[in-house]
Order: sequence, then C-alpha cells, then structure tokens
Amino acid sequence: MTSHSEAPSADLMNVTYWRPKYGGCREHAYAVDCNPESTVDEIAEAVAEDFHTQHYGWESKWPIEFAIVIDGAVHNVTVDREAVPSFHVVSHD
Repeated sequence: MTSHSEAPSADLMNVTYWRPKYGGCREHAYAVDCNPESTVDEIAEAVAEDFHTQHYGWESKWPIEFAIVIDGAVHNVTVDREAVPSFHVVSHD
C-alpha cells in the first residue's frame, strides 16, 4: 500500500531489454528508467548507454540488436556505437 505522503516515481518509465542474438530472454532482462515521452529511438539509445556502461558493453562488438519492452510491446532495435578517438603519447624526446 502506498502512502499519500510518498512522492510517486511516475516521472520515469521502467523498460526492460535483452540481447536476443546471444540467448537473452525476458526472464533475464536488464532494466533501465526512461522518460515516458521518449520515442523508441531515444529509449533504444538509453538502453545502449546502460548496456555499454553497466553490462560490459564496451567490450562488445557493435552494432548490437536489443529486444526492448515498452508498454508491453517488444521492439527489436539495432544500435551502433560511434567511435571517439583517444590519443596518448607512446614516446617523446
């Protein structure tokens, strides 16, 4: 039972996702909170960010296909990652 004094967390929508190509399924899905007014593409980008930072996605080969549950419907979305160059000194005089 929710107390009337508690602030509702209706500002965010919880979506679940998994990687079907690697045997992922709804029972072992990851979860991420998103803005309920987000488009499927925006939610897919949030899912990719969550996977990249929280679930070893930086070690994965991209693009990656995700199955994302939004309002009970499963959306199969493929997301790619942009490569941002990083520079480091290997030698100097």
